[in-house]
Amino acid sequence: MSLDSVLWAQTEDYTNWSNWDGSYFFPQQASDNAAAVDGTFDLIFWVSVFFFVLIVVPMVVFIVKYRRRPGYSPKPAQDHNLVLELGWSVIPTLILVLFFVKGVWGYMDMRTPPDEASEYEIQAQASQFSWKFTYPNGTVSPKLVLPINTPVRFRLQSSDVIHSFFIPAFRLKHDVVPGRFGTAWVNPTRVGTYRLYCAEFCGDGHSLMRRDVEVVDKTWEEVMDEIKWKYEEHDAWGNGQHLYILNCAGCHSVDGSTKTGPSFLDAWGTQRETYSGSVLFDENYARESILDPNAKVRTPFPRPSAMPTFQGKLTEDEINYLIEFLKDPAR
Repeated sequence: MSLDSVLWAQTEDYTNWSNWDGSYFFPQQASDNAAAVDGTFDLIFWVSVFFFVLIVVPMVVFIVKYRRRPGYSPKPAQDHNLVLELGWSVIPTLILVLFFVKGVWGYMDMRTPPDEASEYEIQAQASQFSWKFTYPNGTVSPKLVLPINTPVRFRLQSSDVIHSFFIPAFRLKHDVVPGRFGTAWVNPTRVGTYRLYCAEFCGDGHSLMRRDVEVVDKTWEEVMDEIKWKYEEHDAWGNGQHLYILNCAGCHSVDGSTKTGPSFLDAWGTQRETYSGSVLFDENYARESILDPNAKVRTPFPRPSAMPTFQGKLTEDEINYLIEFLKDPAR
């Protein structure tokens, strides 16, 4: 699979999706909870429209009919209607109680996963500026693939700042707070490709935190087998590309564009300016930067570097795969 096809979510426009067939306000409903969320919104919206018309239309009529004109004088006192005053106090209060109760029921349904969801848990880790997902079989992937009609529980974690896990088609949004775990769940009900966003501003690369969510007509076991990355089935460059997408693509481009960090395009074998002086971009510099990002920070990027260390997170084989990719990322 080419790099472009894996990362198309970072370049394609949302409005070009064939799956967009939702309402004026929302994308299509693709989960169990979506209909309840939309129903609550519609109830509040149409009740608000009804009372807006009920209040504004008579108000305009009264403004015109009872405007100040020559020959008319104001009454000495206002009329009083107890029933009317009780009505416009009690009825809105009851409607607000209805909104509250419906909202609480919907919230509790969205926050309380069914028992079977605990069997299918995916860890979603957010970092500036990427997502990666750890499946129950231990596979770590930048792709989020879910089987249809299977409740899935997400364990949410941030490795740096506050992010937000937001999938509009599922009507699912949950903040991801550093230093603590969050939980969310979804039961996908429609096959298709949807979009995952970060909905909490997390830095200058915030808009890059987009990923596809694929809902497939397969069993959980089939998804686990399909998503598993097998190093032995790929060459070193392919394994390096996989590791780049998983760990580096959020901050480093391979097309020459500048993100939070420098681009890798045509960087290998060239002299690069750092705050410590000029260095050759070779195996030693690449390995040192992966394990100790602050050792030689590129100018004019800020220091200390925002890049996390991968000490203890990548094996020596994985570092070698990544270096092999960096030698020719545009291959």
